[in-house]
Amino acid sequence: MPASVSSLGSSGGGGSNLDLAIWRVVSFQRLGEFLSTNGYTFYLALLYTFVSLLAISVALATWLAYCLANNRIPHPLTMHWLRWYGVVFTQVLYITSLTLLLVALDCNYFDVPKGVKFFNFVFPQEYCWSMPHLVHVFTSGVAIVVFVFLAGAMLVSEMELNPLTRNFMAINNTKVEGIGFIIITIATLASVTVNDVRYLSILYVIIFSLLNYLTVKWVPFIHRPLNYARCGAYAAVLYSSGMLAVLVFGGKTGGVRDRLTTARDGFACDMTLALWVGLAPAALVGALACHARLFYFSRFVADRFRTEDLDLSRQTKRVYKFSDAREVEIAARCARRWLDEDTVDPDAMALSEIIIKSGMTQLPQDPMMIILYSSFLIDVQGSYQSGYAQLQGAKTRSPGPLERFAIYSREQDHTSRSLGVNAAGGPVDLISYVELVTRAHKDALIAIRNFWALLLRSNVEVRKISRQLQRIEVAVKSAERAYRGVLSRHSKNARLVRLYGKFLETVKLDPWAASKWFSEADRLNELAAHAKETMQLGGLELGLLPRDAAAGAQRSLADAEGLGLIFINAQGQIQAASQEAHTMLGYNKDELQGRDVGIIMPPPFGDSHTTYVRNFIQTGGWARRVRDAGAIRAKD
Repeated sequence: MPASVSSLGSSGGGGSNLDLAIWRVVSFQRLGEFLSTNGYTFYLALLYTFVSLLAISVALATWLAYCLANNRIPHPLTMHWLRWYGVVFTQVLYITSLTLLLVALDCNYFDVPKGVKFFNFVFPQEYCWSMPHLVHVFTSGVAIVVFVFLAGAMLVSEMELNPLTRNFMAINNTKVEGIGFIIITIATLASVTVNDVRYLSILYVIIFSLLNYLTVKWVPFIHRPLNYARCGAYAAVLYSSGMLAVLVFGGKTGGVRDRLTTARDGFACDMTLALWVGLAPAALVGALACHARLFYFSRFVADRFRTEDLDLSRQTKRVYKFSDAREVEIAARCARRWLDEDTVDPDAMALSEIIIKSGMTQLPQDPMMIILYSSFLIDVQGSYQSGYAQLQGAKTRSPGPLERFAIYSREQDHTSRSLGVNAAGGPVDLISYVELVTRAHKDALIAIRNFWALLLRSNVEVRKISRQLQRIEVAVKSAERAYRGVLSRHSKNARLVRLYGKFLETVKLDPWAASKWFSEADRLNELAAHAKETMQLGGLELGLLPRDAAAGAQRSLADAEGLGLIFINAQGQIQAASQEAHTMLGYNKDELQGRDVGIIMPPPFGDSHTTYVRNFIQTGGWARRVRDAGAIRAKD
């Protein structure tokens, strides 16, 4: 919990007994008592250890950016280091880490006696502007700037664009989290630089009121329990800030931190008791406020769009007028329902589509709204080309930094899909893949093998059979969790999807569920192959054309969406065909690839087409007229 709680304790918490273990746990994040007890040398060791870890993380982040910019695949350990560093230091221990860096800068700047001014608050014997402490001040200052920037970048980059994600920590729009991060950083900086607790308490009440308002208004997490927890925690912090203000202004005490630590009167005891008693009710009120906000979008916004004859071009503002793309995302999120662990309610997705299309009608120039619609097309409807075309439109709407990052993430996914990385089982997260193979299949199959080996014995105890069955159950559940964990990050990888289908078929003995995953793997392979052909024919080869010609060709390909297109080489052999062409003619991909285009033409066009192509190559001329002709389907 931020420094407002521990500030209350240091502002006269005579009734709290600072020696109690519970208070030590709460106030540990300020680190002052812990560091002063262990000495200045111990602090310097911690400081430079943390700075070294920060330098390693910055170097790895720079290397990762270089690899992505040059289409190179970084080592998986790089990704895992940055992921764990981000979780531990920039999320779980962010305030503690920032406070560790701020200790060197805590130098009693304002409203303190002249004898202690510019001396370190935690280590009073150290003068801040003399050597060697000045070096530590400079190091801490640089590290704070780098650490805050790195932590903020990691936080806002955790943007989840997939509306169907099962990631429990997923956030669709991280703008609110970014603002909250700035507010928490300001509060942490103020706890060190502002010596007068009167001003500090006012600042806490203002900024934490703003933080609570933003969190309740935008409920950023996709899953409800996390929103309840976040709103409750922020409400408890706001309550403790209010108690701090009441203590400082109602207790008739001074404002300087040094004098406040000796103010132990009956009023301080009452305020400390009120703090402990009121934290849980305050958190409950915050969670209820968050629930009321989600209930409003679920019952009074989403339900209004259930009208079957709704005209999306005219009546959407009468139903509900959206002012921000985040409101559209919240309403569509509230409409999401699951029939089981893997199946989405089609009626709920139809309602989400209506809500998102209504948002597109009302906010056609909002780049975040276009990105939201693009994500729905890609991840829910599986219309990858349409979704990618929408992303190109978002680029022309003056997107901000977060919107540009979202577009970049989608384009990276499109590029990897087009190059067949995801579907063909290219290099993904190697460590997760090894974990998948070893923990999923090996443990489960060994447990099953041991069970059958036990049954082959002539004398078997029932107790041992029961124990082996328990081990099988534990191994299968562990394997299931491993698969789910990897698939949550690589759900578009056809090889992993097919492997999970084999696990369901051979280990869990569930052929019906396995067939569904096999079908999904086939669909991903087909989409990847189709996207690769589209990229090759509509993107990569356009680079050989002049800029104006390439732009015109790109627009022509975009306008041709939904048409059956077949591309041939100089010998009349089919090189690629759109999905619409395969569906219309009834051919599979392998049946058309490399075949003469004449197989789909009725006589005499099929027999003469090779001659037409040869004449075109020799003369450079073509027939300046369009001739309608039938096509031969596979079943004709």
